[in-house]
Amino acid sequence: HGSANEGSIEAWTPAGAPERVPERYLPDPSGDPWYDRDLEFDEDAEPGTILDVRPVELPSMGLHRIASSWQVLIRSNDTNGDAQVAVATIVLPKAEWKGEGPRPLVASNYATDSLGLACQPSRTLPKGIAPTAPNAQLDPRFLDQGYALVIPDHQGPKAAYAAGRQAGHVVLDSIRAARSFVPPNGDEAPLKDSKVAQLGFSGGAIAAGWAAQIQPTYAPELEDVFVGTSIGGVPADFGALMTTMNGYLGPAGIFRAAVLGASVMTAATLAACRSSTTSIRRWSPISPASATPTTSSRTARSSSSTNSPAA
Repeated sequence: HGSANEGSIEAWTPAGAPERVPERYLPDPSGDPWYDRDLEFDEDAEPGTILDVRPVELPSMGLHRIASSWQVLIRSNDTNGDAQVAVATIVLPKAEWKGEGPRPLVASNYATDSLGLACQPSRTLPKGIAPTAPNAQLDPRFLDQGYALVIPDHQGPKAAYAAGRQAGHVVLDSIRAARSFVPPNGDEAPLKDSKVAQLGFSGGAIAAGWAAQIQPTYAPELEDVFVGTSIGGVPADFGALMTTMNGYLGPAGIFRAAVLGASVMTAATLAACRSSTTSIRRWSPISPASATPTTSSRTARSSSSTNSPAA
């Protein structure tokens, strides 16, 4: 990537040190100032704390099914346990819940296999772009039966595809946010007592799988809240994928995207962000001197992702 001569060997040599800047490998801004602003927030606030709310319409789900829908900015953690801002979409149905107990909540983790912020659910759903993953196609049925939904942008503010630990953090913090969410002009949180099931497919399976695994340590208060996790299209055997995806235009690109997405969370990349003069506070880089991996949201800033979350 160090030359403009496409097809030449030189074109595939590593970029020189002066060219290794965050803008080269982090996603472009979304173009929406609600996301892109340099948001000031209390980094010591509990993960899952809601920082901002706005209403949103979701035409691809059928407006006749939805009582209200909202996007929330959430204080979450990246792979390294460092504070970051995440986004989730909360959908409250018109249909009455006729089952036992409070209205249940489904965390629907979409098959977002992208390195761009424009592909995140909070960006595509308001534009009427209907997701095609099997679990996402169930969302209208859930709404018809009275289930509420929370749809995390599980790749986080860096569109870190396949960075499983940070995706798990975002999913769990989105669930925390949904259960504590009080609609503007409302009196109480309608989902505060909701049990939670989660679904995920492909990239969403990475997020849901990690959320299920780290929940006991990252979000222990949800122990009696979770009732189950269902995942499909799981990229479980990375060694096998190296063979089965190699040489095929589409699959090889996805595998490369996963490598790049996970590498965004490495200490070296975040250290480069830290040294940049660009205003990237919301990406919240850590010190390269940090070296202890963590799964707990309450661990101090002393972590690194040398244990790649995609491995």
